[in-house]
Amino acid sequence: MQASSSRPSDIVRRVRKGDTQLVASTQGRRHLRLDAYTQTISGLDWRDLGALLAQLTEALDSDKSSRSVSALAATALHMHGAKGEGNQANAAFVTAMFGKMVEACARSVRAADRSPVYPVVRCIARCVRSPQTAFDPAAVLAGITAGACESDSARRKKRRRRIAGEADLCVVLTCALDSTSNNVSALAAIRVLRANDVLRYLALSSGTKAVSELCHALVMRGCDSVGSQTQETGDLFACIRDI
Repeated sequence: MQASSSRPSDIVRRVRKGDTQLVASTQGRRHLRLDAYTQTISGLDWRDLGALLAQLTEALDSDKSSRSVSALAATALHMHGAKGEGNQANAAFVTAMFGKMVEACARSVRAADRSPVYPVVRCIARCVRSPQTAFDPAAVLAGITAGACESDSARRKKRRRRIAGEADLCVVLTCALDSTSNNVSALAAIRVLRANDVLRYLALSSGTKAVSELCHALVMRGCDSVGSQTQETGDLFACIRDI
């Protein structure tokens, strides 16, 4: 029998209330302990993982802390790897979930809380590029770009939402590319931008300040990487070429 503290609803409650087994404090900010959280959800089956995703996604509407979005990203990444015995999440839900994830992460960054950037960008990079397993990559792409990769007619109908969604995505990726971020976050951000020409769509679309700041962050990352020969630098300079 599953322990009550491991039921989806109880896990969400523990994350939101700041259970010390799942939440740590650094410089006055409480953030999710990713290793402890992943261990907690490791025993959940496919159905419970799906219920946890749904509850965490719903929680983002009222919970403004960074912990819920970090938990959502960690759960999605774990579920993506679990493969679900051939099952796949509903595409409309996946699009809505990733859209909310990016929006909530950008809100945290704007509030000077960078803690969800690593799990969110790592989750997106894995789910938007991998073969179809738990999530359809096309549905993930639609969520993170808020329709930026849709047809011209569809984009016109959703222009306001698209511009806001683009700005949120740029804020998250710019933060991941910042020189103070760890290399794993930066590499994940580059992989997101390389997926399905995401960067090209962003660079050619609204021309907002957020897009300009993202392009600047890429160039600065490129300057810091001159002389090194890694997979990251190859993809990085390919991104700069696409600006």
